Amino acid sequence: YLGAEPSAVHSPPNWPSGAGPRVFGYLHAIPSLEKLLQDLRSAQVRALLLVRNLPPGLKQAYTSEHLHFTDQLVDLREVAEQAAWVINHGNHNTLATFVRAGVPQLLIPMHQEHLFTTLRLVDQGCAIMAYQDQAGFLNEISALLSNPRFRQRAVQIKAQCPSVASLDAAGYIRTAFQALLP
Repeated sequence: YLGAEPSAVHSPPNWPSGAGPRVFGYLHAIPSLEKLLQDLRSAQVRALLLVRNLPPGLKQAYTSEHLHFTDQLVDLREVAEQAAWVINHGNHNTLATFVRAGVPQLLIPMHQEHLFTTLRLVDQGCAIMAYQDQAGFLNEISALLSNPRFRQRAVQIKAQCPSVASLDAAGYIRTAFQALLP
């Protein structure tokens, strides 16, 4: 396994001002999206969300002092340095970026491959899994806000991962091909 390719550099995150932990979400519109937005608002976190196919009515209804939406890709490495925890679907590159940074995750898988990676991180104790159509997210949000175990496990797993700079995927592939060629 050569690891995930580093994400491209995009705009820095523009977090909501005020108090409260920073939470980043990189999501698609899911059946229970409105409930997730309600629960994030109730938790009084400072959330910055990039939601693909976000219905304009939800954006208008939930944009507030503590809940901002963006349509632009943001620099996930910078997000990882600043976020208390993140929400995503378990896409490999997104998930790996936050694993390598030691950031706890609330994962809402959309596809089978998302589910498999999500289950591994849940087993490792650095993530919580939720479902696209569940009735609410307060339990998951509360656990990530109040239980330091998720951050501790995320940092421990980060220590097991090689840094992106130390991965020489091209050199590894070159060596493998040279060994196979006569």
